[in-house]
Amino acid sequence: MAYNGEDVIIARNNLSLVKLVIHKPKGKRKLGLLAGQINIPDDFLDKNELQTG
Repeated sequence: MAYNGEDVIIARNNLSLVKLVIHKPKGKRKLGLLAGQINIPDDFLDKNELQTG
């Protein structure tokens, strides 16, 4: 219902608790926001092994 623009209100004992509304994004998501700012090691996806030392 909220997806179609209708108001959906969740109440308990005639007290409104939550109002569901459709989410309207502010704009497009920007991908690669941290490109060049972080370093992921080449063995990141390798099997985890305990290292002692």
